Amino acid sequence: MIQKKNVLNTVPIICLGALLLGAAYGQLHTPMTPPPITALASDILPTTGNVRALVVVVDFADAKYDTDRRLSDEEISSYLFGTDNTEFYPCESLTSYFDRASYGSLHMTGNVFHYTAKGTIASYEKTNDGYETLVREVLSGLNDTIDYTDYDSDGDGYIDALCLSVPSRGNADFWYGCTASWWASTLPDLDGEKLRKLSDHTAH
Repeated sequence: MIQKKNVLNTVPIICLGALLLGAAYGQLHTPMTPPPITALASDILPTTGNVRALVVVVDFADAKYDTDRRLSDEEISSYLFGTDNTEFYPCESLTSYFDRASYGSLHMTGNVFHYTAKGTIASYEKTNDGYETLVREVLSGLNDTIDYTDYDSDGDGYIDALCLSVPSRGNADFWYGCTASWWASTLPDLDGEKLRKLSDHTAH
């Protein structure tokens, strides 16, 4: 677990890999399957080429990360997409892990953004589609900042990878680290892009 003063913990790199790859993750290991692995699961991110992940650190009206203590954007980017964290081998970063696991066929980069939600953290916990309500608001709120086609590396009309990080002041039974399929809600126009899956983690 990577952390700074117990405020913002980025999920372990291997676990985040599992979140992003979904069911296909376990099948990559016993035995390892040469890329592409789309035959194993068609709803995962691309398994070859250059993939860009979209990472959003989310604050709420009543629950915010302490900006003086949390990881900086540069630190988050380094832990997720850096290539110099050799002391953490074999979990030094998503970029290094996927490069190794794909035999050099998949190169992941990404960008870190910030968004402050309109509601309290508890207001998103009240309905079964609270995750989707938040994601829809986040993506809509960043629409003027982000060109979502930059995060569709294979041009299939779906964002390759989306991860939200939220503070740990909400209900831990709701905001647990997970991957989810998009199913309940309609999305705003995201430069023509859609979502299949998203991952969420908290500072818990």
